[in-house]
Amino acid sequence: MAELIIALIFVVMLFLWVAFVVMIFLQYIFSSIAIFRMMKNQNIDYPFLAWIPIVRCYALGSVHDDIKREEGKDPYFRFILLACILAQTIFVAYLIALILPAFIHIGQSSTSNYMYSYLSQLSSSPQSQFLGWLWLPTQIASMAYTVIYLVCLNVIFKKYAPEKQSYFVCSVIFTIIPIVPFISGLFLLKASKNNPAEGQLIYTQR
Repeated sequence: MAELIIALIFVVMLFLWVAFVVMIFLQYIFSSIAIFRMMKNQNIDYPFLAWIPIVRCYALGSVHDDIKREEGKDPYFRFILLACILAQTIFVAYLIALILPAFIHIGQSSTSNYMYSYLSQLSSSPQSQFLGWLWLPTQIASMAYTVIYLVCLNVIFKKYAPEKQSYFVCSVIFTIIPIVPFISGLFLLKASKNNPAEGQLIYTQR
């Protein structure tokens, strides 16, 4: 009976993990199509950037900045978003580089003694101290990215779906609490079907 319960728990956990990965993939596809379409609508150079990991945040910021230029402003959010995501990427890459040797060795030797020894030595090493110094700037960059990302979404939705304020509200909720992470990408995709330059209104479409 206990083995059956454990097996069921494993199956449920595996299902939830696969479902979450699929939703992340859908979020990537939906948002990439939307950003690509908006960049084409606004005649922004290099719309293919919307499909490239990391750099795609620059594409989103470009859409926002182009809208703001119509108001005589240029906040350069595209560069700020890119800098924030690069800082987070560097931190994660450095962390993986530090702990990966331990996991590789334990996979080869089938023992955890080396891993404990390695992590113990690592905790007092200069590399670990440098990681600690990187942690706070990375957290600040992460918070800045989230805030600026939501500001960009707000501006974009006001431009592309002015009658659909729920798009932005729901996008904020599912960005902060990513239970269903593809929702914000879906709303962005629906909004992108409108081309403000051609006078098409999102709420008149079927």
